[in-house]
Amino acid sequence: MTVSILQIAVLSTKLVPMSYTAWSDETRDLGVIIDKKLNFNSHVSAVAQKAHVRASLILRTFKTRDPIFLTQAFIIYVRPLLEYCTSVWSPCSVSNINKIESCQGWFTKRIKGMSGMQYSERVACLNLESLQTRRLKCDLKICYKIIHNEIALLNDDIFCIFEAYTY
Repeated sequence: MTVSILQIAVLSTKLVPMSYTAWSDETRDLGVIIDKKLNFNSHVSAVAQKAHVRASLILRTFKTRDPIFLTQAFIIYVRPLLEYCTSVWSPCSVSNINKIESCQGWFTKRIKGMSGMQYSERVACLNLESLQTRRLKCDLKICYKIIHNEIALLNDDIFCIFEAYTY
């Protein structure tokens, strides 16, 4: 038996060899899909499709068209799909950002009295934030935790922190 890649994983105090015989174009780890080029395009597409399905299920299932109720249902059942592990796969291309944002836009457009409004107006009217803003806040929280040693990482490998001088 030939082993193409040999990786040593540290489990407790013992070294255990783990062999991998095949490499696929994409792999899934903790629910995040990543390809050989470290792109998350297929993950973004899968998440957006799953979120659209769940959002349409909410609209088909509940008879009520109360905006508060539907918004809460979206926050509880759909938004976790769109925000899971975003500090790892946060989209940077405009097309991926639009794919993710379109889920919330599509849903809010179908709420009673919201169809004629722009996306930013609907989000403000429903007391929501854009998903891009929420991802940015999440990224900032992660950076804060890394800088202040609240996450067990060697921040010297990630950040270069300089003293600020004011004149």
